[in-house]
Amino acid sequence: MNFDSLTPRDLVWIKEAFRTYSRFENRSYWNNIVKSVGGLENVLPAKDWLEKNDPEFYRSIRWNVISGTASRAIDAARKKAAISHIKSGGSENEKSLMQQLREQTLEFKKEFIEKRVLWELDRQVFLIKRYGNFRYEDWVGMFPRGNMGLTQDGQRLRDEVDTYKRIPPQKLKEKAEKEAVEYFDTALAQLVNRLNKKGFTNPEVHVKTVNVSLEATIRQADMKTVYARTIIASGPIQRPHYRFIIT
Repeated sequence: MNFDSLTPRDLVWIKEAFRTYSRFENRSYWNNIVKSVGGLENVLPAKDWLEKNDPEFYRSIRWNVISGTASRAIDAARKKAAISHIKSGGSENEKSLMQQLREQTLEFKKEFIEKRVLWELDRQVFLIKRYGNFRYEDWVGMFPRGNMGLTQDGQRLRDEVDTYKRIPPQKLKEKAEKEAVEYFDTALAQLVNRLNKKGFTNPEVHVKTVNVSLEATIRQADMKTVYARTIIASGPIQRPHYRFIIT
């Protein structure tokens, strides 16, 4: 993006986006910054341009907040791209490792999908039974926000109930299965990505199920053996999910 060619209106929008996020650190305000400068990759160049061309404005902004958020967002975007690449095939080594993991986690995957589907169906029944007949004033009475209607938590729960009321159980089951498969595959790709960063190129993987968890041993001749195990969590408002801990 050529910041020197910005119109006064564009510049006002950019400066207001930076100013607002610097004060409130709200995610929606961060999205306004990204939109105003034409993409995440332009956030830090915009910072440098403002420092040079509008030093008075520059000094009014908490740039440590902006830079920290930008760095984390850029890291997350790179990680997401790497994981997407692995899931779609990746290199020969990544493909081999994903195949080993997929083949050795079939039973665990099946159980995980069943748990996610059951949780989703139970959640639907509970919320519709509890809140299905709520009117707007009932929601405001339970989640008041002064004279401004619902709290964010209240609106979020209301939207969730409305979604469950619109979708038949069979459709919900299919949706939950699809999301669980995607989640599971993404978790395996994340493990492959982390092993890549540790320098593994062509390891042998041995996976076993212990109670409700997975334990994986990753060996490569020129590398230290690594162990990966899953930590699984779920609750009344938390879908069953897991992540790998590498030691």
